[in-house]
Amino acid sequence: MSIFHFKQFSILQKDAAMRVGTDAMVLGALINTSNKKHGLDIGAGTGVLSLMIAQKNDELLIDAVEFDEASYNECKQNFESSSWSERLSAHHTDFLEFAPAEKYDLIFSNPPYYQSTLLNEDVRSANAKHVQTLSPSRLFKKAESLLTEKGSLWMIVPFVDLESWCDAAMSNGLYLTRQVQLFGKRNEVPNRAVLCFERVEGIIVQQQLTVREADGKYSKEYIDLTVDYHATDLSK
Repeated sequence: MSIFHFKQFSILQKDAAMRVGTDAMVLGALINTSNKKHGLDIGAGTGVLSLMIAQKNDELLIDAVEFDEASYNECKQNFESSSWSERLSAHHTDFLEFAPAEKYDLIFSNPPYYQSTLLNEDVRSANAKHVQTLSPSRLFKKAESLLTEKGSLWMIVPFVDLESWCDAAMSNGLYLTRQVQLFGKRNEVPNRAVLCFERVEGIIVQQQLTVREADGKYSKEYIDLTVDYHATDLSK
């Protein structure tokens, strides 16, 4: 599907390295944007997370950084076609070399996270999925330098690698404050975790979310979470 339609915007993804999936839907819907003014999307891809966040918070100004040229071009086009184009800016650059004029109170990313699986033969897809392009330690070090004192960093990672991502964050002065365990299907083991990191260590709020029931239908909790975004009725 070259165009993915949401309720209030559409995503052109004909040439994108990574297309819209459940990970982005869940992460974008869970991110808390309350009282946030300046956001940064790391590895924006088609810009889907930035657009979801822009829909959620009508005051946020968002910078989206994407290294892959084809994905960047589609991201820019998706921003320009949206109702929030004046608040969204796409940047074709390496995140590690990105040098903005000011810091961010909200940073979010659906990062390259596979640490042990074989690389995809498609180089662009491999770069989008695997940590050889942006390791957890390098991501957190750079993100920490761009985060305001009371800012938050949100991301989604494989549940099996949860500990290594949290360790990398702590090594760079960021602490887990919220964790949502994601179950792809009811009664199975969790396969993803949505994480929120901040500068102050404290009690970790923990939740669980199941995407599909055992019969493959979307769960009520997933439908309720994403109701403001999905253009189709998932209950049918």
